[in-house]
Amino acid sequence: ALEKIIVQGYKALQLQYFFTAGHDEVKAWTIP
Repeated sequence: ALEKIIVQGYKALQLQYFFTAGHDEVKAWTIP
């Protein structure tokens, strides 16, 4: 349920995101 709210919020604000992964961490980057 929370995932759907977040996805709809990103769509409403026309934001995009992508992920980068390293050996010890994963980050989600937001692009306006």
